[in-house]
Amino acid sequence: MIKNIIFSAMVLLITGCANQPGQTAVLNVFTSADKFNHHWMLKHEHYEAATPVAKDGDWNEMMRGWITGQSDSGHGLHLMTKKDSYLAYDIDFYVSITPYTDADRALENGDEEFIRKYYNSYVGKQYGNGDIVRIPFQIKHYGKESYPCTVTETYRPMGKGWNTETYFKYIECSKFNPERTMAKGVGIKLIYTRVPNLPKELEPLAREYTYEDLQKRSRRILDSLYIKDGWEK
Repeated sequence: MIKNIIFSAMVLLITGCANQPGQTAVLNVFTSADKFNHHWMLKHEHYEAATPVAKDGDWNEMMRGWITGQSDSGHGLHLMTKKDSYLAYDIDFYVSITPYTDADRALENGDEEFIRKYYNSYVGKQYGNGDIVRIPFQIKHYGKESYPCTVTETYRPMGKGWNTETYFKYIECSKFNPERTMAKGVGIKLIYTRVPNLPKELEPLAREYTYEDLQKRSRRILDSLYIKDGWEK
């Protein structure tokens, strides 16, 4: 998503296009952990959240520092090594507003088995793109109003056209209108990417920048998430 946002921002800057739905894009480049952690919020028409936790070491001779992009569809956050894409963190947001379904009712009721059957999510299941389910759908509660959220994790090994190994964590938190006719979902996708054989000078980074570290830093997003009322797309 972040790459699409960056490209869209460049196109709009060059062409001077009017701000049509799905076309607006804003790119923010940060220069310090303090500014990122304490002077920035992820604000969107349908949600608000704090940024993940940044560290001073995210800005050094090897790391580029955090970049955020925002479009009408949501935010994208990106951190990577300066020299090629040897190692990267990505956090993507998306919003959906849909009619209330049986799956939403199961989510509210905490029925994990129904959710797993509904989304056909089981350990070891492999999708067409090579992703393998590591942790099937679970129900957790996050956010300022303790939203019910579905959580699942997959792994994409190197091969089949991929030159990196990638870990994905999908979190979608939902808020429902009082009549239980509409559902608003805010999806947050954590993506950890690295090449299996890093250059020797980057090996220390691989011990510091891990999938577990990305999840730990992102907990602040989940704790601070606020899904706004309003059910119009």
